[in-house]
Amino acid sequence: MAVETSKLLEKSSRFRDDYIYVDLYHEADHMLSASGLIYTLAALRDLAWKNQKLLKEGKPIPADLTDETFLTPEVDPKTGLFAKSIPIPELAQFSYDNIENMKKDTEFWGTHGATIELMKKLAPSYQKTKDRSTRMSTMSVQTRSIVYVDDSVGDESEIVFAVSVDDIKNRIIVNFRGTTTGSDVLQDVKITLKTYKLPNVDKEVKLHRGFHDYLFDEEMRKEDEGEHGDKNKYEEIMHKVKPLLQKHPDYKLYVTGHSLGASLSSLFAFVASQETDPVVPKPVTCVSVASPYVGNQAWREVFQAAEEAGQIRYLRISNRTDLVPHGPPFDLFGNLYKHVGVNLCLSQERWYWNKKPTYSFHYPTGSVLTEWGCAISNNFITNCAWVPSGILKMHGCSEYDRRLDSLKEDLVGIELNDLYEDYFATKKKVEANWLFHMILKYTIPLAMIAAAVFLYKEL
Repeated sequence: MAVETSKLLEKSSRFRDDYIYVDLYHEADHMLSASGLIYTLAALRDLAWKNQKLLKEGKPIPADLTDETFLTPEVDPKTGLFAKSIPIPELAQFSYDNIENMKKDTEFWGTHGATIELMKKLAPSYQKTKDRSTRMSTMSVQTRSIVYVDDSVGDESEIVFAVSVDDIKNRIIVNFRGTTTGSDVLQDVKITLKTYKLPNVDKEVKLHRGFHDYLFDEEMRKEDEGEHGDKNKYEEIMHKVKPLLQKHPDYKLYVTGHSLGASLSSLFAFVASQETDPVVPKPVTCVSVASPYVGNQAWREVFQAAEEAGQIRYLRISNRTDLVPHGPPFDLFGNLYKHVGVNLCLSQERWYWNKKPTYSFHYPTGSVLTEWGCAISNNFITNCAWVPSGILKMHGCSEYDRRLDSLKEDLVGIELNDLYEDYFATKKKVEANWLFHMILKYTIPLAMIAAAVFLYKEL
């Protein structure tokens, strides 16, 4: 397969195989693009189905689309995938050609207009109108095809996901949509940490009940006819992914999503990384955008063990001042949540401080000073845009895309595998000096309490 050699780096020794990973910017940019794509694709398919229904009922169609049938291909009963895949350039060209018609459906455009505008910029016809300096790069999408979408029109009780194949970067990509429907919101608010036993994991962990149930709940099993029987959502997705991995043994499994989709992507990727079936290559890579908390300290520990074993790589992208990744780190009963993965935190520009967005990395190495530093810099109070319009803006894919693009020159020289090696070296030093860190862990809060009591008495 053709490979984008100009943007590839040699990878670190922890992940020993023949696969060559791209730099951090392109890891993030390609998956951020996919995270936004699922919203647009599901919206366009829903509009196409809506138009078909209106046509059958003899009612007027507000947004009369041209050649929309390619959006809803038949599913091949043998593979469970689309009989004809949806090429992303074709999807972008469709958005470009139909944008004026879509604006006539005011309800649709008011909800999805921003993502449609972004999608049209990938269209070949749009690219021809731009000079080379302002033209968007389409290398990451020009040979990517969507081979399956599960958006269950008329049924808003399940996860929306897509599976695509990237023949440039040799990837099978699973992409989860973020919060859109009432059912999504219902799962979001089930914030109680509940104890679960994940497949192929010895240790029990506590996970966000809503996120876990969306993927693994027995009551959400889908009845399948034939030899495979009924499946929960995770099993259903892997049933579609494994034949693709078997067909492309040199490809890697990538998982991504935004918001709710981000939390589902990290949970899905971790369980996939524990698969004993050799058809699933290791490491599995997850790149999430604006992920809320998923689990507790035990979840962090099993996740880090998988990272150290070279089974999973996880880049968790967050915006400083985005409410969702910095949400209250505890459930209704006071149980603490813990983030996992390597966090790339994007900060917005300030006219009085920095003229362009900045970035920082965070990883839980076990160092007390690091933990306290992260707790102070990433706390909920100081990282929330308290204006309602600001909350939505800071959480949107467009703002993430804007900040990431402005940092391209800084991030193209960084590689995720190298970051992992540095963090694990630090983690080993912390473990070697565990007594010092245990003393420090309790000394700092006790000193703060003592200082507060002293000041209270003095005042």
